[in-house]
Amino acid sequence: MVEPIWLPVVATSVLPLFLVALALLPDRRANHWATGVSRLVTNALAVQWLVSVLAFAWVGWNRWLDPQTGVSQWSTGDAFRFLPFTSLLRLDGLAAIMLVLISTLAVVIARYSLRYLDGEAAQGRFFRWIAVATGSVSLLVLSSNLALFILFWVATSLSLHQLLVHYRHRPAAGIAAWKKFFISRLGDLCLIIAAVLLWQNFGTLDFQAMFASIADAIGSAGVETPVQVAVWLLIAGAATKSAQVPFHTWLPQTMETPTPVSALMHGGIVNAGGYLIIRTSPIVSQVPAALATLAMVGLVTAVFAALVMMTQTNIKRKLAYSTIAQMGFMMLQCGLGAFGVALLHLIAHSVFKANAFLASGELPRFDLADDKTGKSTGASHAADQAGDSSVSPVFARPLVSFAIIASQVALILTLLSVFGFDPLHKPGGIVLACVMSISLFALSMPRLSVSQSTSSGFGPTETQAGVMRWGQRLVGRSHAGLPSHRAIAARVVLMVAAYVAALTFVVCIASTDLSHAAMAPVQWAVGVVAILAFVGLAWIQRQVMWGDGQRWLALYVHVRNGFYVDAWLRRRIRLLPHE
Repeated sequence: MVEPIWLPVVATSVLPLFLVALALLPDRRANHWATGVSRLVTNALAVQWLVSVLAFAWVGWNRWLDPQTGVSQWSTGDAFRFLPFTSLLRLDGLAAIMLVLISTLAVVIARYSLRYLDGEAAQGRFFRWIAVATGSVSLLVLSSNLALFILFWVATSLSLHQLLVHYRHRPAAGIAAWKKFFISRLGDLCLIIAAVLLWQNFGTLDFQAMFASIADAIGSAGVETPVQVAVWLLIAGAATKSAQVPFHTWLPQTMETPTPVSALMHGGIVNAGGYLIIRTSPIVSQVPAALATLAMVGLVTAVFAALVMMTQTNIKRKLAYSTIAQMGFMMLQCGLGAFGVALLHLIAHSVFKANAFLASGELPRFDLADDKTGKSTGASHAADQAGDSSVSPVFARPLVSFAIIASQVALILTLLSVFGFDPLHKPGGIVLACVMSISLFALSMPRLSVSQSTSSGFGPTETQAGVMRWGQRLVGRSHAGLPSHRAIAARVVLMVAAYVAALTFVVCIASTDLSHAAMAPVQWAVGVVAILAFVGLAWIQRQVMWGDGQRWLALYVHVRNGFYVDAWLRRRIRLLPHE
C-alpha cells in the first residue's frame, strides 16, 4: 500500500483553521469592521471552495488510477506519542466529497448574506460566526481521529448556537437556541463516553487503526462489550445531532433565525449526525442490533415528520419538518447498511434544502401570481378542487398500482446490476428500491405535481425531484398540463438512470472509506417494516387527496401540533426552556 502524503491535506486545512481562528475576534471589533470582515470571510470561502475542488480532483484522479491511493494524511510524529492518536487530518474520498459540498454551500450562503444583512448593526458578528461554523465543520470532515472529530463537533454546535441567537431581542429565537444547546450537550456526552470506551479497548482513537483492529477482532473473538456500548453511544450522539425523534423538537422552532443560518443549518450542519455514522461505518456495522435500532428510529422519524409536514402552512416550518423526515430516511439507509446511498442522499438533501431556504421568500410571490393569473399551480389547484374526473382513474386501481411499482423495482435492480451493484450481496438495496418505487409511484399519479409531492412529505427524494423537474421540460406534458403516460414512463426511466449513475460515481470515489458488511436478519426485519410503513404513508396521502378528506379532519389538529411530543418533553424535562 502506498504511504499517504501530507501536503494535500495540509493545504486543504489552512483556510478552515483561519476561519476557526476568527472566533478570537471580539464582537465589537467585528461589527466595527463589518464591511471588511464580510468581504474577508466571503473571499476566504471562495478560495476554500477552489482548494476543495482541486483536492477532490486530486483524490478522484488517483482513485481512478488505483482505488487504494488518493489519500493524504498528516500525522503528529514521534514527539507526541503521549496522545491517544498519531494521525491528525486525513483527506480521502469521503472527506473530499464532503469538503466540496460544505465549501460550495458556504460560499453561496455568504454571498447571499451580503445583501440579506446589509446595513445591520451585527453584520460583522454574523459573518464571524459563519466563518467559525464553516471552518469547524470542514475540519470535522478532515479529522483523522475521534478526539479531533469530537472537538470540532462541539465547536460546530457552539458556533451554530451563536448564529441562532443572532436576533437576541426575539424571545422565540433564544428558546429554540437553548433547547438545541441542551440536546446537543447530551449528544456531546454520548460521544465523549464512546471515545473513552474505544480508547480503552483499542489503545488509540485513530479511525484507520480502530477499523483495522475491529476487523481483526471479527476474525477471532468477535466484538467486545465495551465496543458494543460505544457503538450504541455513537448512534445516540448521531440521533441528537440529526434531529431524530424525540430530539427533533428544537428544529421547527428556529424560525426567528436569519434565513442564511437556516440554509447553513438544514443544508450542512444537521447532516453531521449522518456523516458520523458513515465515517464510523466499519465499527457500527459490526453491531447489527444497534444498526437495526437506528433504522427503526429513522423510520419512525421519517413517517412522523412527513405526516406533520402535510399540515404545516408556514414555509419555514414545512421545510424544517422536511429536513427531519429526510434525516430520518438517511438514518434508515444507514441502519440498513446502505452507506453509499446514505452519502448520496446527504449530498442531495444539502444542496436541495439550502436552495429551498434561500428561495423561500420567492414562494409567496409565486403563489400570489398564480392566484392572480389562474395559471401554473393555481390552475391545477382549481382543477383539483373542481374534481376533474379525467385526471386518473387508472392510477386508482390497486392491481395497476402494484404493477407500476413492481416494474419500477425491476428497473432499479436491473440498472444497479448493470452499474456493478450486487443486490444479493447488499439486500438493503432491494428494500430501498421498493421504498424508492413507492415514492416514484406518488410522482406517477397525475394529480400529484412535483411541488405537491415533495412538500407533502411523501414523494421523491431531493435527488429524484431535481431530475424530475428537468425531465418534465424534456418530455413535456399532455393536455391540461397533466403528464401523459409516455411522459411519466420517460421521466421515471430518466430519474432512475440518473440516480443510479450518481450513486455509482459517489461510491467509486468513497468505496474504500465505507463499510460493505452484509445485512443481518434483524435488519431485514426492519426493512420489511419500512416497506409496509411507506405503503401506509402512500395510502394516507392518497386518501387525503382522492378520498374523503373529512374523515381525517379529526386527526388534523393532533398532527399539526406534532402529536404534542414537545409539550410532553417539556413537562418531563424541567431543564428545557419554556415558551
